[in-house]
Amino acid sequence: MNPEIEKANLRRAELWISFVLRWGLWLSAAVLAVGMLTSWLKPNSRGFSPQELQVLTAAQGAQAPGVPYHFDEWVAGLTSFDAGTVIALGVVLLIALPVVRVALAAGIFFLERDRVYVGLSLLVLTVLLFSMFLGKGL
Repeated sequence: MNPEIEKANLRRAELWISFVLRWGLWLSAAVLAVGMLTSWLKPNSRGFSPQELQVLTAAQGAQAPGVPYHFDEWVAGLTSFDAGTVIALGVVLLIALPVVRVALAAGIFFLERDRVYVGLSLLVLTVLLFSMFLGKGL
């Protein structure tokens, strides 16, 4: 392949990845800011009462109050604009960024027909996903 074309493709891939990371960071920061603002406007939001904060800081291994753990809790919290759920969404978006970056890299390598890096990216993606979903019990 022509070195100039290869360099242009590499630059385009870097721009896509930086675009996704930059806007993903801004999105998660905005969601976190909205959640914080909501917690100030609704001081009795789930997860922010003094009793719940005391449980959170005192208990080891206890589920954090105000954090949704099931899909129906996410839906209920987001539809009621619950501050704890909105903040949790911002954190989830922030945590998801590296996973999205690796998935995007795998897609870019696939389009470039670079089998070795597709395989490595998919291996890293698999490790990331397994650690996210199975790491809770470890």
